[in-house]
Amino acid sequence: MSKQIIQMEILEIIDRCQKEKKIYLYLNSNSLTSIPPEIGNLSSLESLYLGDNSLSSIPPEIGNLTVLTHLSLANNSLSSIPPEIGNLTALVYLSLNNNSLSSIPPEIGNLSSLKYFYLKNNKKLTLPPEICFLNLNCCDIPFDKEKERRRVIWNMKNHYLFEKATVKEINELWKIFLTQKNKNLNLLPVEIIMNICIYIACK
Repeated sequence: MSKQIIQMEILEIIDRCQKEKKIYLYLNSNSLTSIPPEIGNLSSLESLYLGDNSLSSIPPEIGNLTVLTHLSLANNSLSSIPPEIGNLTALVYLSLNNNSLSSIPPEIGNLSSLKYFYLKNNKKLTLPPEICFLNLNCCDIPFDKEKERRRVIWNMKNHYLFEKATVKEINELWKIFLTQKNKNLNLLPVEIIMNICIYIACK
């Protein structure tokens, strides 16, 4: 019997989870192309894993899952995230790695409990200023539009450490920003840009 869940079974799974008040739902790697709005009925759900599918969107009803602490949407084809994600104020872990996101809704700033936020490998992603409202332990941010995979790790003290980048490389990135040769850098929150200087000065 195939381990993959056909689309018609999703409603049955959701209905069962609702009746049994499940707190965990794992639907990774099932070739799912959509999630029905009924997902919002799972008011007891604390962990939802939808990674490694073929999802292009997420229903706004995801915002009804107000006790959700872990949400993985990595490795899909998402082009957008509904603003209702800002309702998930209990969320601690959010993975959006490896999608097709070009933006994140400003409501992301409402996620006061969020500590782990993963965004790598979204090629044209720009970030809203509201991301600066988050008190994160760790955040993977695409730093420039080239495929160099330099990432910024944001911790609770609001210091920024650069993985896989030497001081010389960071200085070069700063020069690129100053000359505005890379417009993608110009869209980063000013706090990140300021801390490039702090990081360089401390070296």
